[in-house]
Amino acid sequence: RDAQESRGLGDVYKRQLTRSVVRPMGMALRAAKDVSEGRLDTPLVSDRRDEAGQLLHAMEQMRQRVRSMISALGEMPPRHELGEISHRMNPEAYPGEFGVMVSDTNAIVAAHISIKMQLVRLIGRYAVGDLSGDMERLPGEKAIITETMDQVKANLSSICLLYTSDAADDSLRV
Repeated sequence: RDAQESRGLGDVYKRQLTRSVVRPMGMALRAAKDVSEGRLDTPLVSDRRDEAGQLLHAMEQMRQRVRSMISALGEMPPRHELGEISHRMNPEAYPGEFGVMVSDTNAIVAAHISIKMQLVRLIGRYAVGDLSGDMERLPGEKAIITETMDQVKANLSSICLLYTSDAADDSLRV
């Protein structure tokens, strides 16, 4: 009979341990795995106030923050397509390395836009016959931009020389 009572008490402790530790840890483990695999659509809801509840709450905050960053990043392409090329994500909305990642993403976007704006300014000068400017020397795969603009300038220079040469010939025939 004492053995049966001990077994019964052991079953109660086992159920309590499962309810208070094993189940919340399983939820946290599934959530961590989901986040690591990019699945962010399942919220972690817990009304617990113990360490397991705090862990689940922290995991939910992480899930929401990652979703927020993905949403902010996803907002950039359509805004830029609408002509809002100055639109950037707010790095101050994200703490720590998240903010660094957002700042770095903004810097990449700004660098590409800067090159495009250099091209626009230079093409504008070339369009009115001012061939005095050169494209900044760009490295790596971006070098094709510099090479193309050098070729455009050389071709326009040749056209200008032909035009002025023909104009000079015409003036001598008068």
